[in-house]
Amino acid sequence: MRIKTLLLGSAAAMAFAGAQAQAADLSVAEPVDYVRVCDAFGTGYYYIPGTDTCLKISGLVRFETIFEEDDVAYGDADDPEHLDDWRFHTRGTIIVESKSMTDWGPLYTYIEAESNWERDFDGAFEVQEAYVSLGPILAGLAQSAFDNGGGYTYEGYDLSDNKVNQFQLSWALNGFGIILAAEDPYGRSGDFGGYDFPDYGSEAGDIPDLVAAITAEGNNWSGKLSFLYSDAFDGFWGVQLGTEFKVFGNDGFRFHALYVDEDGADGYGLLASYKHFWQSNLYSALTVRYDDIDFVGDGFKFAFNTVYSPVEDFAVGAEVRYDDFDSADTWSGIIRIQRDFGG
Repeated sequence: MRIKTLLLGSAAAMAFAGAQAQAADLSVAEPVDYVRVCDAFGTGYYYIPGTDTCLKISGLVRFETIFEEDDVAYGDADDPEHLDDWRFHTRGTIIVESKSMTDWGPLYTYIEAESNWERDFDGAFEVQEAYVSLGPILAGLAQSAFDNGGGYTYEGYDLSDNKVNQFQLSWALNGFGIILAAEDPYGRSGDFGGYDFPDYGSEAGDIPDLVAAITAEGNNWSGKLSFLYSDAFDGFWGVQLGTEFKVFGNDGFRFHALYVDEDGADGYGLLASYKHFWQSNLYSALTVRYDDIDFVGDGFKFAFNTVYSPVEDFAVGAEVRYDDFDSADTWSGIIRIQRDFGG
């Protein structure tokens, strides 16, 4: 009897110990690594789980109806499929940014891709910008350091607007900054300072485009003075000034000036743009650009728009434009609906 009791007691103890071991095993679960808000770099960033890198995703969806005075042909030029003075256009843009702190300073990456749907666009996503920066160094496809942006119009009317492959160094201190860049001239083909340059091809030159810029900003203003030298087309150079001021509260005023000299032919462009807020979610903007270019001609562009935001990150608006260059004038207009996200 004593032996039986001992055996039953041992069995019960072993069963209890086994149950405790199983319970202990169940209690040791892998911790869940929840996505956490990263407030070190502003709003919209989240830590990538298991890392010290912060990620932000933003973008927009835009729908437009575009009207033009002259009929626009689509399809083959000799046998167009359509001949209309209007068209629909839809754009989707995705921006992915990452930031982290290192012993060398902030490590930052930026990728922007967009897709356009229209009669002659198939909707494929194309990369618009993609670059990495570490401290003062930036490398990749980005807006040219020479450019200053445009007016408050939908199309910008930029005096120079180019996204180029580049290597850039920049420093900022007490509201002032210096930028030095070596840029690929292939990205600068097309409209530049009013010149309709063709693709560079074999005329790209023996060295990259060289850019230097000085920036400054205060409480209600900012400015940028930039210089460019290019070895393309036997060499040309340009200088550009861009300024922006806050006036009458939240209203904005921009003034830009550009001068370009290319193998004996020179030209200049001027831009002025004013944005007035009727109320915090309703504004109108007027933009005027003037160009005078040797061997090409002179003329101006005019744009006026009104934009209303009934809710945050959503806007509807309309813009009318008039272009008059070398005695050829055209009217056009845009009605736009846009939703931004990720800010």
